[in-house]
Amino acid sequence: MLVDKLDAPHVKRHGFAIIAAGSQLEALGPPPGADSDRYAKMIALYRKSAIYHALAVRQLDKGGAGNAAFLYGAALGMADKADGIATDLGATDCARFGMVT
Repeated sequence: MLVDKLDAPHVKRHGFAIIAAGSQLEALGPPPGADSDRYAKMIALYRKSAIYHALAVRQLDKGGAGNAAFLYGAALGMADKADGIATDLGATDCARFGMVT
């Protein structure tokens, strides 16, 4: 089964990359003229995605591959939405290891 291919180290690495991207963007602050509500939503999505990554790892550790796959999918969706907002706000690289504006 596909859910059995999920591994905790991969999910954990991806979660840390989400944390790094969100933290770096939060440290930069919103670009001049940016909608502060959209910026806050982007940061919140990165945070929530990181939490869901951690929950997915916890489920993998408990043997709950199905639950982990659901949580990981939700986490990826949140990160993609946050990346989209970041791009709309002027980020030119959404590599998740540090945005370039």
